[in-house]
Amino acid sequence: MEALDYRRLDELHAQHRVAYLVFAAQAKKGKYQRPVYKKFDQFFDFEREEAKIRRKYHPDPRFTELSKHMKGGGAHGE
Repeated sequence: MEALDYRRLDELHAQHRVAYLVFAAQAKKGKYQRPVYKKFDQFFDFEREEAKIRRKYHPDPRFTELSKHMKGGGAHGE
């Protein structure tokens, strides 16, 4: 499943790249029409999306232990 999510991310990246290029090609230098995003990285944050997938399949063990404790599995016996 993780590999599938990464494949979908690559496809999403390609789709966003095309959308960005089409938008940039249609933008006119005028008073009211100018590109909102000057760089592709502002339009689509690949690293952020990749981090979401990474956290989904490889959660931080510190937070896993904390969530177990908060759910009632702690040493206090509440």
